[in-house]
Amino acid sequence: MGRHLYERHAQFRSHFDACSDALAAGLDTDLRSVLDAADSPQLSLPRYLQPALFATEYALAQSLIDWDVRPVAVLGHSLGEYVAACVAGVLSLPDALQLVLARSLAMERAGAGAMVSVGLPVPEVLDIVSGEPRVEIGVINSPRDVVLSGAAADIDRIVARLESAEVACQRLQTTHAFHSMMMDDAAAAVTDAARGLQLSTPAIPLLSNLTGRWMTDDDATDPTYWGRHLRETVRFADNVQAVRRLCAGSVADRRTIVGRWRADRLAGCVRRPDVPAGPAAWIQLREGALLARRPGLQPGHRVDVLLRRCRR
Repeated sequence: MGRHLYERHAQFRSHFDACSDALAAGLDTDLRSVLDAADSPQLSLPRYLQPALFATEYALAQSLIDWDVRPVAVLGHSLGEYVAACVAGVLSLPDALQLVLARSLAMERAGAGAMVSVGLPVPEVLDIVSGEPRVEIGVINSPRDVVLSGAAADIDRIVARLESAEVACQRLQTTHAFHSMMMDDAAAAVTDAARGLQLSTPAIPLLSNLTGRWMTDDDATDPTYWGRHLRETVRFADNVQAVRRLCAGSVADRRTIVGRWRADRLAGCVRRPDVPAGPAAWIQLREGALLARRPGLQPGHRVDVLLRRCRR
């Protein structure tokens, strides 16, 4: 995970090292050791996976900034919002890493759970879980991509019903039920951890998974927000709509070019010569997101870089 970027790009390596060094006192392994550990049992544990994901996303975002691709607004998906908040100045890097580690350890203590992605609209998914008090909607990724989260036995029963009805569904590779009632104690622990940190107002616009809207100064500086962010539904579909409205209102040519590349082709993405000056270009890379200006474009035009979730 990220080894290619780490070996070939000095900026990425420098920012990843900064994260690894900052976590040395609180983590019993060097984050650099997991770059080649795609199948490592360590990555099944939040205490290793989440700091590694944060460091990778943060290094990607800061590498873009180093290349003079500067953000005008940011968003992230679940853990990715911590990266976005760090880029926006809500959290310093040391404080963000401290909160990520506290979050991951609290999640581990929450006990086992499960999550499944369902290819149905939200109203139909709500009907499915109406008789399942231990299952909740954890994530709304798009109008027809809804993630259920809850006790493993209950998720198993729902999956069996969905498969019997030939409804598209896919289990997430996770051992916990994030963004569900099983995170109540973890959310309280994250709130307590956030109380000891310096929370600042965003220096650039930041979208909130919790509300689906642009984050307010009050939310950004409220420790309870970060606990609720872990416990409640990720409204990423609403975030995407807000980004679309932002782009529609500021780009002269409303057409969108969609390019999909693996994260290890980041450098090629930001330097693509075939992206016209007029259209906005959405470059989908991995979890977390960065909306940025690209130097050299005609005045009034912008290239929007969307770093979203992708799997190995």
